[in-house]
Amino acid sequence: MNDETSVVRTIGRYHVLDELGRGGMGIVYRGFDPVIGRTIALKTIGFGSDDDEARKLRERLRREASAAGTLTHQNIVTIYDVLEDGGITAVAMELVEGQTLAALVSQQGPLPLDRAIEIFEQICSALDYAGSKGIVHRDIKPANIVMSPDGRPKVMDFGIARMAVSGLTQTGTILGSPSYMSPEQVRGLTLDPRSDLFSAAAVFYEMITGERAFGGDDVATTMYRIVNEPPRGVEQLNSTINSAVAGVLQRALAKSPSDRYQTGAELAGELKRALGASISGGFVGMVAGAGPGAVTVPKARSPILLYGGVGLGALVIAIIGLFVFGGQPPSGTVGEAPQQQSTAVEADPPPVSVPPAAMPETLLPAVVATTTPAAPSYSGPMSTVPPPNVGATPGRASGASPARPGPPRGGISPINDRSPAVRPEIEPPSTLPPQPAAPVEARAPAAQRAAPPETVVEREPPAPPKAAPPAVTAPVPAPSAPAVPASGEAVILVDFDGQPYAVTLFSGDSRLGRIEGAGGTVNVEAGALRLRAVNEAMFLNADLGSVSVRPGERRTISLPGSSSAVFSVKGEDYTGLRILIDGRQVSGPYPAQIARIAAGPHRVVYRWTSGRAAGREIADTITVSAGGHFIIRAVLDNDQLVVQQLR
Repeated sequence: MNDETSVVRTIGRYHVLDELGRGGMGIVYRGFDPVIGRTIALKTIGFGSDDDEARKLRERLRREASAAGTLTHQNIVTIYDVLEDGGITAVAMELVEGQTLAALVSQQGPLPLDRAIEIFEQICSALDYAGSKGIVHRDIKPANIVMSPDGRPKVMDFGIARMAVSGLTQTGTILGSPSYMSPEQVRGLTLDPRSDLFSAAAVFYEMITGERAFGGDDVATTMYRIVNEPPRGVEQLNSTINSAVAGVLQRALAKSPSDRYQTGAELAGELKRALGASISGGFVGMVAGAGPGAVTVPKARSPILLYGGVGLGALVIAIIGLFVFGGQPPSGTVGEAPQQQSTAVEADPPPVSVPPAAMPETLLPAVVATTTPAAPSYSGPMSTVPPPNVGATPGRASGASPARPGPPRGGISPINDRSPAVRPEIEPPSTLPPQPAAPVEARAPAAQRAAPPETVVEREPPAPPKAAPPAVTAPVPAPSAPAVPASGEAVILVDFDGQPYAVTLFSGDSRLGRIEGAGGTVNVEAGALRLRAVNEAMFLNADLGSVSVRPGERRTISLPGSSSAVFSVKGEDYTGLRILIDGRQVSGPYPAQIARIAAGPHRVVYRWTSGRAAGREIADTITVSAGGHFIIRAVLDNDQLVVQQLR
């Protein structure tokens, strides 16, 4: 988006005061509402185009932001208004003066455990409240949590974050690193409030360790770790974290939603109990672990009062001992130097360090699209969790060629395939019904037929006997075929391989009509058609072949399913980059996620026009299968496109 501060002075009724910051979706301004007389934040949303898809996204933004505007919670930034003015779509919201949680952790490093749990409990309260209203945030991360001047966290961008992951500018832009995504979000599955709790747990991990739970050199590495690898134990990064807290966090970051805590209140409660066990366990150990001969006090039932980290009972006993024994307590009593009790815990093996340069080749059994096949090899990431068996990954094979996936279900022809992907729903009869066989007359043998007739004596013949019915009945007249008009209309229906979507049908260059989804139809003039299906948002431009339809016929055609894909670069070298799919540019910023891309082959081009890689180009044809989630990554080191399937 262009710098609008020099030309935009008002957006709707709101006065623009100054610019607060910029992000992947647009610019955030400090604004003023003259009607109510309050200062607000104005976040502009960029859609990049004004086609049907962009208009639908704007409408969805209005719906979801309006729904989020009903959220009234002390830990949620309130949304006031959604408006459009001069081609700018903006959301007016509460302005919170303060720094983000990301800035706080960056400045202070790991937060004290009790303070981190206090903040986290309020975040969980906000997520539980939103979840009870049926609203999932989808982009919980430290940068979307602002700390108010009184130290209270407030979650931002409810109703807006979905725009960032489901279709902005016909792509879903990954804002920054996807380190906080849940495994089901990386896989492109349906999300519920448990996905937000996973993301919040990843935020808490960073709050108490100063490091991301699922870091990586690039998007592909991070996504692989989220789906397949557990994070490093927090106690290995922060020695003050006990095993109880580590166990709670391990469950909160489980790969399956059913294995996690189901509500934020449950998760925060377990962390508070783990914190209490950590404090009481540490102080009781100072008294109970006094050395040989000392009486062991059970931690869970210890009646000793804690004061300033020293057992009050132990202090009293020590004073009495000084008077009774003259400062020389007997061996093996409380007067000896206390020894801290320790419990032997089998530590996890140290993580294996993988050089960043080797990371892209150690993710998944990747298919490398290249014209020079290499010897087949695989060196997966050093993990206790085996990589997913992706089988024959779409794309051009590296080394031994894996089986390429066939066309999607329903027989849809790949682009430029001559075979039509059509089938009749009701096929009218092509010929008249077969005629019954002609009746067979009872005839005498040929020799008898040749003999002359006998001479008849003229006398009154006797009465002839009653004639028997004929052996063969007369033929039944064939029913007349219905009249077939010489011209007229036919109906085209579509069958989707998976979730339906909007599609426009063409015959050659002539537009036949648009089908909005399952159950839609298009009326066409009967005759020969050369069908083509188009959905620009999904990069679909499929030649369905030639078909001839009769007047009154209802013909069903099969359309390919869809996948989701992330387009990234190894090493995050995005300066001056343009990514094109089938000749159309993917809107930045990059890396970009396309929420729905048509299954089948696509020509992908990475082209750098400036920066360190200026003049470089990496291009190849990749194939994605229906229902999958793919990472397409450009590797500048060897000019290759690597296709990896996460689902």
